[in-house]
Amino acid sequence: MQIDKISIDKKTIKKSVGRVSRNEEIAEYYSLMAEDEQSEIMLNKAEAISQCYKYWDIDHYRIQGVKDIKRIQLCKDKFCPNCQNILSQRRETKYKPLLDKLRKDYDIYHIVFTVPNCSSLLLNSTLDAMYQKFPYIIQYLQGSRRCKHIDYLQFGYVGAVRGVEVTSKRTSQGMEYHPHFHCLFVFRKGLDKEKKFINDYSFSNGKINRKFTENEILLQKTWYLLYNGERLTESKLSDLMQGYSVIAEDSKGKYHQTFKYALKGTFKKGAPIFEYDEFKTLYKALYRRKLIQGYGILNRFKFEEDITEEEIDELYSQIIEELKRVEDPEAVTIRLDEVISDLESSNIKYISRSTIRKELKEQKYNEV
Repeated sequence: MQIDKISIDKKTIKKSVGRVSRNEEIAEYYSLMAEDEQSEIMLNKAEAISQCYKYWDIDHYRIQGVKDIKRIQLCKDKFCPNCQNILSQRRETKYKPLLDKLRKDYDIYHIVFTVPNCSSLLLNSTLDAMYQKFPYIIQYLQGSRRCKHIDYLQFGYVGAVRGVEVTSKRTSQGMEYHPHFHCLFVFRKGLDKEKKFINDYSFSNGKINRKFTENEILLQKTWYLLYNGERLTESKLSDLMQGYSVIAEDSKGKYHQTFKYALKGTFKKGAPIFEYDEFKTLYKALYRRKLIQGYGILNRFKFEEDITEEEIDELYSQIIEELKRVEDPEAVTIRLDEVISDLESSNIKYISRSTIRKELKEQKYNEV
């Protein structure tokens, strides 16, 4: 296989460089927390996120102009956009084979569950309630909980993945937080998709922006009652004028984009752009929370890669064997600025097991 086909794309590296460019800001906030709390753990976090992606361990084949990436130093911090992007790609790799199979018999929805905005003082308790009550939604849909005369089984639910996102804005009363769940749900085909109901969530800038299906209205009212600790009954659902905002959109075959958006990470695109008080609030509110959770078949399924490790090992070994026929590599650690310089000159090619996996996937899809 030609080295060019498994070389890292310069555009990919530049995107990662852009993502880690804000990490110094987060490192500074961890340092401030270390001072506030006399915490060595926070100092370690500050060091890790400030050095993320900056040092690469490679095998350098100097004569052939090839650098084989063995390891890139990553912080794996929930506030690091680059590490969260890597995790998102891994999740997509994990779920893609199953989603490809499910789409033949089911529809895949992107559903957002929202509660009213809250202050920094209430963010932790708000998330507590959301995390506690969301599993009830799953239980009603799968039939382990029931509401007399209300048919939740008609959704034909088989699985879901739940991710949390928190956005914020500063108001005259202080910082306001907007926690919500982005979810991917797998439902039966043929659900009623007629959007005919209007409520407060239909409006944007004083104009009707959208209408809701009957199923969306049911989920809105159900989510309201569950979140507020009220008993779920037919009469309460009927009497409730309006629930909390729940928006459900059929992916219409574009389920990969749905998956990427639903599980893109904890913060809106372009984040983190925090002030210190905001960062500290978010850190404490999200501490030790499971940010991504699978349910049903999307939790129990034994995932299998469409590309096996054996296939990757075989091709990788062949490539390394060819390189070593010319020379033995030199094991070195280089800085990110050297990587960028190499890619700008185009005289050096960077390869890795990840680039081999990507090429094998493309080959397999082109064969289908």
